[in-house]
Amino acid sequence: SLPADIFQSTTRLKSVVLSKNLIAMLGSSIFESLSVLSYLDVSHNKLEFLPDGLLAENVKLKSVDISNNHLKHIDQQAIDQLEQLDTLILNNNTLTFLDTSIFSKLVYLGRLLLSSNRIEYISQFPPLSYLGELDLHDNELQYIEDDTFAKLDSLFILDLSWNNLTDMSEWAFRNLSDLYSLNLGHNQLTTLRREWFEDFELLSNLYLHDNLISSLEVQQIWRLTGLYFLNLESNVISHIQPKSFNNNNRLRTLNLRNNYLRNMTEETFQGLSSLNYLHLDENLIAGEVAEKVFFRLNPLVELNLHHNEIASLGVFSLYKLQKLEILDLSYNQISNISPRTFRYQKNLEFLFLHHNLLMELIPDNLLGLTDIHVMDLSYNQMTYLSETGIGDLNTLSELHLANNPWDCGDCRLAWMHSRYFIIDPLDTLCSIP
Repeated sequence: SLPADIFQSTTRLKSVVLSKNLIAMLGSSIFESLSVLSYLDVSHNKLEFLPDGLLAENVKLKSVDISNNHLKHIDQQAIDQLEQLDTLILNNNTLTFLDTSIFSKLVYLGRLLLSSNRIEYISQFPPLSYLGELDLHDNELQYIEDDTFAKLDSLFILDLSWNNLTDMSEWAFRNLSDLYSLNLGHNQLTTLRREWFEDFELLSNLYLHDNLISSLEVQQIWRLTGLYFLNLESNVISHIQPKSFNNNNRLRTLNLRNNYLRNMTEETFQGLSSLNYLHLDENLIAGEVAEKVFFRLNPLVELNLHHNEIASLGVFSLYKLQKLEILDLSYNQISNISPRTFRYQKNLEFLFLHHNLLMELIPDNLLGLTDIHVMDLSYNQMTYLSETGIGDLNTLSELHLANNPWDCGDCRLAWMHSRYFIIDPLDTLCSIP
């Protein structure tokens, strides 16, 4: 605790920091002499409640941090005089129920941080026309009702990740037309309702990773015409209906890593005319990469396909990806690459083919790689590599060849010793003789 008169002689204080102490109780009048106080930090203490009228005389407060305490509830009388408050931080407490009406008089509130509590239910928020950021991640929410956030018409960032959400009402996000970022990751959502995204005209970043979503259907995200970043990593998606992304022509990053995708067609990624980064690693994509799957993804810069079951690359598997700079095909079962597969990849700088079943690369396999910097062929089944094809790669600075069963008979691989760009030469050993 603190002496009741500790601030009596310091009435002009504008900032008070009492964090990282062992304060378990604050007297209701302890701050009453601090009429110009604008910043208060009592975080990392042992407070279990805030007495009524605690901040009644501190009407100029702009920021209050009460995070990392043991608050179980907050009474409106403790904060309702703070009409100029911009930031209220209540992270890492033990709040279980949130009666949002306690914030009704905080008319200038811009940031409300409530993460890492035990909140199971939230009521509809009162009108808070300046609220731009609302953080509710790492709580115990199971459901969001209609119009919960409808009166937060300036909300820009909403974080609901790391909760127990299994579903939400159709109109849970109604009127959030200014929302820029929505995080629903690490929940238990099994499907996407089209109505959730009806009003998201400006939504740029959507996080849906680590849920139980099994498929993407046409029109589920059809209204998200301004979407820039979409994270669907670590779901159970096995099917993407053709043209599901047909209206997302501004999307730059699509993360589908760690799902159950097997088959892709020319229409799977139709509409993604601005896509730069595509993550399909750790799926179940098998056989040969079908022709024209990536046909419409001309702006693609990075393509990740590692940890799949791909067996071969056809002549047209990478057709049209002329701006590609990074291609990761490691940890697959690739035993064959058709000649001239990379003929259009003149901007490719990084090619990762390690941990596959390649036995040989002929010079025609490397045609087109005029700007390659790093190529990793380690952990394959290669016995021979032509100096001719490698010698034409003038920009190559790193070549990884370790852990292949090289056949060094008749010294036909002696050229490797003179190439400075071969990495890990001590692991690049002859198997024969």
